[in-house]
Order: sequence, then structure tokens, then C-alpha cells
Amino acid sequence: MVCHKLNYAYALHYCNVGGSTRTYMVSMVGVDGTKVKVVSVCHKDTSFWNAHTIPFVVFKVKPGTMPICHFNFFKMIK
Repeated sequence: MVCHKLNYAYALHYCNVGGSTRTYMVSMVGVDGTKVKVVSVCHKDTSFWNAHTIPFVVFKVKPGTMPICHFNFFKMIK
């Protein structure tokens, strides 16, 4: 399970649950040299997701046909 903050007036987190999920720590460098470490969350089973969710619309695929991955920013490194 991976949880991340939501933008509300009080502390609120959304936790990714259901289906198999993999997480990865990824180091990235921006064009300006800024370095970050981020958590990448990959949802391997998307068969139970709503077909109108943004990733399916953008990639023009159906639920359950491909994993959906996204980043959660973790820590700035200077």
C-alpha cells in the first residue's frame, strides 16, 4: 500500500489499495540540474478501474490491458 497527501485544508492522505501494486524509488535530474528522488507506483491490475479514468482516456486503452504508473514526489536533494 502506498499513501500520498491530498490538497485539503486539513491533513488527508489517499492510499492506493486493491490489485497488485509495485513501488520503485527513482532518482531524476531536471534540465536545470535539480535532483529529486521520487516514488513511482505501478498498478499492475487495473481491471477494476473505471474506464473513464484519465490514464485510459489519454493512452486509449481499456482497464486491465496495461499497468498504470505514476510518480509521488518524495525528497529534494540539493
